[in-house]
Amino acid sequence: MEEARNAFDSLYSWMRRCRLQPMKDAATTLRNHKEKILAYFYHRITNAVCEGINSMIQAAKRKARGFNTYEGFASMIYLLLVNSNSLSLTLSKYSYPLKRE
Repeated sequence: MEEARNAFDSLYSWMRRCRLQPMKDAATTLRNHKEKILAYFYHRITNAVCEGINSMIQAAKRKARGFNTYEGFASMIYLLLVNSNSLSLTLSKYSYPLKRE
């Protein structure tokens, strides 16, 4: 975590000294999100699985153009998600057993 923080600070410093205004603007954006960026190095969690599911739902939305009801749209999402082997493999990789107390 400390190594990531030092690398971030070094990159930020370089970007702020750059003569290009877009680089300075990007450095400000990075500084505003510094703790969120560095949180990855502590938790090692990304939102890649959520992004993949969202992509599938967007594809379902495009395929369900002819449906006039929410139920039709939801059915298309369920059909695509259930028939997706990649989703089940991805979810099984990130699923953890629930603790029962």
